[in-house]
Amino acid sequence: MFTTNFFPSSSVEDWHVVPCTGMDVAMRDYVLTTGFVVNKRLDAKKLEDTLQSVVEAKFPRAGARWVKRGDVHEFFIPKKFNADKRACSFTTTNYEETYNSNPNRPPIDHLRSAHLQTKPFICRPTPPEFDDLFLAPTFPRSPKKFVNTGIPLLHVHASVFDDVTFIGVSAAHVLIDGAGTSTIVEAWTRVLNGESIDNIQGQPWNEDLKLVSLPPEKGNTHSVAFANALSLIQAISLVLRMIYRILFDRTDEPRYVGIPKVFLAEKKKEAMDELRAQGSTEFVGSHDLLYAWWLKEIYASQLVSDTAMLYPEFILDIRKRPIFDDGKPLSTPYINNATTRVYVPPFSFAELRSSSLGQLALGIRRANIEYTSDPTLIASNVTWRLRNPLAAEFPCYPGGFWAVQSDWRQSSFAQMDFSGAASPACKAEEPTRVEFVMVGMLTDIPLPVLRWTHYVVMEDENLVWMHFSRGVKEWEAMRRMGRVFFV
Repeated sequence: MFTTNFFPSSSVEDWHVVPCTGMDVAMRDYVLTTGFVVNKRLDAKKLEDTLQSVVEAKFPRAGARWVKRGDVHEFFIPKKFNADKRACSFTTTNYEETYNSNPNRPPIDHLRSAHLQTKPFICRPTPPEFDDLFLAPTFPRSPKKFVNTGIPLLHVHASVFDDVTFIGVSAAHVLIDGAGTSTIVEAWTRVLNGESIDNIQGQPWNEDLKLVSLPPEKGNTHSVAFANALSLIQAISLVLRMIYRILFDRTDEPRYVGIPKVFLAEKKKEAMDELRAQGSTEFVGSHDLLYAWWLKEIYASQLVSDTAMLYPEFILDIRKRPIFDDGKPLSTPYINNATTRVYVPPFSFAELRSSSLGQLALGIRRANIEYTSDPTLIASNVTWRLRNPLAAEFPCYPGGFWAVQSDWRQSSFAQMDFSGAASPACKAEEPTRVEFVMVGMLTDIPLPVLRWTHYVVMEDENLVWMHFSRGVKEWEAMRRMGRVFFV
């Protein structure tokens, strides 16, 4: 194990040293887990050997350790991976039985049959027992346990049953985001299925984010005033109000929400018919409809004044935005954190209640288009974060409410193909597929800071799945409203 003083000058020669970016450091307080539920027994040894080779050959930065020297956060990447410097930690728990043979395990049958639903539904709370399926008993469940300890930042745990395999891909969030996880898992599964590792486009250990050049003043400001310009009194007021809301409803309860694509298509048609009837030529997409619908649903049961303001925002992946080098998107894979925030203009709860779904979705789409059509604005906000990694981005003014959406559908987690690791005994059965994707976030922060954040974690041919966390009392008020079915 490394210690705080492990790195004298002589040992640094064995490592590539890369400074963490401001976007990485901003995520220093979290550990991210993406969990895959695969419908077959998989060969854990093949999973491990393939992943180790992919990280070593194509994504060496995924094999980094997290070092903090003074106020500087760095990735230490082994120049040569070996038994003492593993590319990742891979652990396995093998069960010589079917999953349902033990009735005390958290149920998954309702997830497997969810495709039969035609209306949106909310699943039972996510049992903490799922953590034991995706995380090894020895997994460091605090981000602080990764710092200056020599522990690999990337951990994978497989719980293998005769009829299902749970694969938890976990890392200190300082290393990776959702799209970065997708990049590694896609490369991993391609090699699992026999593709030559030489065909995989990787990320060099020294790959940097080279943004377009900006005037000095453009990189020192943020496009949204309240993101970094609350007065001290306003900031204290906002935090105290948040604590009061949490104390009133202390228990945080994550649930999964299933939205049938048939339902989304119906709502989209209604919205488009409304816009055409008004003579509009504008368009709304499923992303806009989904966010607008969910905002209406989660706040329908809230006893909030009509004058209170709601501040929606969503997370934007910047990899495909023309803000790098000479005004182009990134040309190589990038697994580290690469996101910024898009702020939808705030509106009152009176507007939320009176606006049609189509009107609300159109407002969200307009905000998205306005922001993403201005590469200089995106680059300016990203530069601000790179230069100010510790600055707080407050979600709203005191007295306001907020909601955050992080949409991972482009990561195509449900389409990841693990069939190359399927045990020979079950290869001839139904096709190997990812049945469900779960997301988990660990933190040392003593508040449910991810409450009111929803992750669109996956979609398949029938459903879009979201993960949302809120208080028990809020869920109960929503259930009593009866607008959405609770499984």
